[in-house]
Amino acid sequence: MQEPIKTRTKAYRFDVRLIEALGRGAKRAQMTENAFVSEVLKDRLLMDPLFPAFEEVRMSSDTFRTVLSTSNADELEVVASEIGRRHAQLVHELYESNDRILTFQEFTTEVLARHSKWFHIEGSKGSTRHSITLRHTFGLKWSVFVRGYILSASSIFSKDRIKIEIADQFVRIEWTPT
Repeated sequence: MQEPIKTRTKAYRFDVRLIEALGRGAKRAQMTENAFVSEVLKDRLLMDPLFPAFEEVRMSSDTFRTVLSTSNADELEVVASEIGRRHAQLVHELYESNDRILTFQEFTTEVLARHSKWFHIEGSKGSTRHSITLRHTFGLKWSVFVRGYILSASSIFSKDRIKIEIADQFVRIEWTPT
């Protein structure tokens, strides 16, 4: 049975326009304003420590696909491995400095999928084997990049051996927890 989460009431003053925007945002998210504010703040607090690792550059999906199409797949995987190791090490250290342990699965699902929006997650947790599928629309070269990145990053978080299968629109990861 899951232990109930403790809550406390606290009042803040916000600009009226912000309060109105909050109401619209909560409605779009199909949440209460209270739940919406809690989720937004939780997301922000999760991501703040990661800003040094994940400085953002935003571009349209078409532009991103074009950039990927001009790259060499072998070189892309080597670069992905280097970036994955650097990011994972920095994220791991940042979380530890905030007295929080981040698992490989949390790094993949929360940081890369949910916040960085690199892919969408489909997954299953078995008693002896775990598997997640990372779905995306960026083609085989993005799968190659993600494979290199994940293989390198996973070693920072865990000693579990992982198996990765790639295709045009997905990366499937399987591992047996030790």
